[in-house]
Amino acid sequence: MTETIQVLSMLDEIRTIAQNGLEHSDDPYETRRYEQILDIVSEYYGETLEMPPEEARERLREEFGHVTPKVGAAAVVFDEDDRVLLMRRTDTDLWCLPSGMTDPGESIRETATRETKEETGLDVEIDQLVGLYESPPGINGPHHFLGVAYRCSITGGERELSHEGDELRYWDHEEVPNWFSDHEEVVRDAYALRE
Repeated sequence: MTETIQVLSMLDEIRTIAQNGLEHSDDPYETRRYEQILDIVSEYYGETLEMPPEEARERLREEFGHVTPKVGAAAVVFDEDDRVLLMRRTDTDLWCLPSGMTDPGESIRETATRETKEETGLDVEIDQLVGLYESPPGINGPHHFLGVAYRCSITGGERELSHEGDELRYWDHEEVPNWFSDHEEVVRDAYALRE
């Protein structure tokens, strides 16, 4: 896993240089060179992530403008017994907070409340910033990722599992068998804020 993360970090850095070069270059020779670099990066992305190079290149083409890290948000929701609400993801079998990527035109706070509604059926309001978290490529996908976590309170809705998970429940954070990404650290930080 560590070797894969290192390869993805290198590919992401090269991809960023090439895509930013395409964004700012007016020289047709430079443009062609940056395109060639993206072709090479796509091939190795494809091999590393076990997908066809054409599919990897299409995914890279979807990112327009100057390349920046991906941004997302997570919500930490406790019950009256100080247990944290987690969903077991169908794609990884790991337990995660309600979380996801920020949509264009959406604030980070809106991401946290929207993702909570989509993944749990619950309406929440944001109480407090827990922290900012950074993941290198390979942890939350092939891109550098910045996450913002908020402690939230339930204001309405009914608890309901989304298609993204196969179980939704409250956990004592010490008993969670397998955590998604850095969510264990996020929950520990949220507990520390409550003390």
